[in-house]
Amino acid sequence: MLVGAPMWRSHWRASPVADERYTLSRRLYLYASLLGSVLAALIAGALFVYRLLALVLGTGDTAGSPLVDMAKTGSVILVATVIGLYHWRALRSDAAARPAPAPRRAVIDRDVHLIITGASEEEVRRLLGGLPEGASYSIDAPK
Repeated sequence: MLVGAPMWRSHWRASPVADERYTLSRRLYLYASLLGSVLAALIAGALFVYRLLALVLGTGDTAGSPLVDMAKTGSVILVATVIGLYHWRALRSDAAARPAPAPRRAVIDRDVHLIITGASEEEVRRLLGGLPEGASYSIDAPK
C-alpha cells in the first residue's frame, strides 16, 4: 500500500484523453476485464449455490465449514460485481463520448442534363464553382 497507492494516485485520471478513449487496446482491456468479472461472478455464484444446497440438504462433503465457503464466494461475487460495474461504466462513457459520424453524401455516378434560362454564362459558372470535389460540369451553349 505504501508503494502502490502513491503510484496509482499519480497516474489516476478522471477520464482519459480523447485519443486514448477510442483505441483498440483500451476497448480490448475493458471487454476482457468485464468478461473476467462476469465469469468470476458466475463461477462464485455457482459455488455459493452448491454450498448453500449442501448446507440445506446436510450432505457436508467438504472438510471446512460451508458457511465460511459461502462467505468467501460471496466476497468474490461482491468484488467481481464492483469491478464489472466499473468497467461497464467506462465502456458506456466511452460510447457516449464518441462523436457521431459525419453523414456521408451519396455520390451518384450519372450525367444530369440541366437547362438554365435567364442567367448569363458567367453567373452559371460562378454558381457551379461550389460543387463538391470530384464533380465536374460542362456548358454547352445553344447554337
